[in-house]
Amino acid sequence: GNEGFAADETYLRQVLKYMRSPVLECGTGGTTILCDMQEIETYSLEQDKEWAADVLRFIRDVGVIDAPLKDYGGYYWYDVQVDLPMHFGLVICDGPYIDKSRGEQVYSAWRYGVLPWLKSTGRTFDVLLLDDVNDPRGAALLERWQREFGVGVRTVEATDGICAVVTSAR
Repeated sequence: GNEGFAADETYLRQVLKYMRSPVLECGTGGTTILCDMQEIETYSLEQDKEWAADVLRFIRDVGVIDAPLKDYGGYYWYDVQVDLPMHFGLVICDGPYIDKSRGEQVYSAWRYGVLPWLKSTGRTFDVLLLDDVNDPRGAALLERWQREFGVGVRTVEATDGICAVVTSAR
């Protein structure tokens, strides 16, 4: 029921390649089911309660966290009100959904919030996979992350998009 937002085969292969427990997933869907099938400790942030309920019908062990979006001044990110691990082997970033009605600055910031949130909470990661890098906002987002957080970036092309493998500067 979310074809326009579903992860493609190349992205799912990258998820499997870098899958290390625990996983933080930003946005639920096909990757949530994949993590559940692999029995990997996974925490999934979801802004849409109805969509989360649909996904929960297909999984057993993934912790889906109701996390509505919060204004952090210039960007929106999930409002996480639960305890999570301090280190993630993999961060799967295929959300949140940000539409243009929130204004150009917020729309352009798109998925930016994952790195400031990790840093501000003292959390670390090994690998972050960013989906939909071919989105017009993708290149600017990756450049901003490199500039502000010193992360490494490598892109992986697919038939219907591009994803980025982001590695922590630590």
